[in-house]
Amino acid sequence: MNYYQTIFNLSDEPEAITFDKTINFSEFEVKQLNSDRNKYIQEPVVMTVNSEDGLKELDVNLSNFGAIILSEKFKRLFEQFNLEFFMVETPGYQLLQKYYILKIPNFIDCVNEEETKLEFWTEENSSFNKKLIGNYKSISNLTIDSHMVLDLNIFRLKKFFPIIIVSEYFVNCFISNHCSGLRFIPIKSL
Repeated sequence: MNYYQTIFNLSDEPEAITFDKTINFSEFEVKQLNSDRNKYIQEPVVMTVNSEDGLKELDVNLSNFGAIILSEKFKRLFEQFNLEFFMVETPGYQLLQKYYILKIPNFIDCVNEEETKLEFWTEENSSFNKKLIGNYKSISNLTIDSHMVLDLNIFRLKKFFPIIIVSEYFVNCFISNHCSGLRFIPIKSL
């Protein structure tokens, strides 16, 4: 199976609506959903919306603090992929669809470290957070061992959680249903 790295194409969507700030949770608490598989928050997440840049609603968007915001359409298409969704409310602003914050609970250790160019966090360069030691500080020429993926269609890398990897099946479903907000870059898999 082929795999792809997701790229949020917000620079291609300059008229997209902006999910601005959380009201009932700290932005740090919501950001933890992206890095901590045991982190949960009570729904709904109340957010402000800024429409000064535009009014276009995307199926996949990022908040100003990095939370992944998804449309009801996306949720319906991909909820069978073992994803978690947290309802978003936007008081004072009427959106065309319901929106959710996404949590991807699967973190997979599948990077082929011989084929991928990696820089690691070490004791010397991670004095501010010792939990980073042994994780990837940077990645280029990403190659994954596909037999480690276990037939998942969407997951994060265990040692570098900002990267989201999706299957070709996910990409085909996203494109054929005319979803917006993501681009996909093929990655090498062995």
